[in-house]
Amino acid sequence: MRRILLTATALVVMTVAANASIIGAYECGAPKSSPPDKDRDPIYKTKLETIGMGNNPLVGFSIEHHSVSGKVYSRDDQYRDRRYWSTSISDNWSGISIKNPSLTMVGSLVEDKRNRLARLTYVEKIFRSGRLETTIVSVCHPVENEG
Repeated sequence: MRRILLTATALVVMTVAANASIIGAYECGAPKSSPPDKDRDPIYKTKLETIGMGNNPLVGFSIEHHSVSGKVYSRDDQYRDRRYWSTSISDNWSGISIKNPSLTMVGSLVEDKRNRLARLTYVEKIFRSGRLETTIVSVCHPVENEG
């Protein structure tokens, strides 16, 4: 019985993965943190992918931060219980830190259309026990999908 359940679960996961597609790929420049941090290995770029499936415009969000030393930090590895949603001007995700459950992060890829030139920014807000602790902002641009 367990073997049948595992097989059925694997088939569902493979079907979902096969139907998912990257709907946006972006690269963002060096982030600005408020309050400023004193990181000895600062992030110099961030790669984002928004993932959709069928009629659902946002079912996933992949975020990788690349540091000067070459380390890559994936939000998928750092946050659990992730949720995804879209508004008229942003794609968003939130999650709870795996290492410190009192930390919650909300990330938003925001399109600012107030000027003639639309500007994309990626904003991460870190909350400790529900109180805003840090805001990190990067300016982004679309890139070709690597897949």
